[in-house]
Amino acid sequence: MGKENDFIFGLLVEIIPLGFHGILIRLLHAG
Repeated sequence: MGKENDFIFGLLVEIIPLGFHGILIRLLHAG
């Protein structure tokens, strides 16, 4: 279970910044 939690946390760490970056790009293009 510990390894699974680390794997899921790793995915979140990689996905969340990408999603945040995507929002910034959309705001910049919208502006």
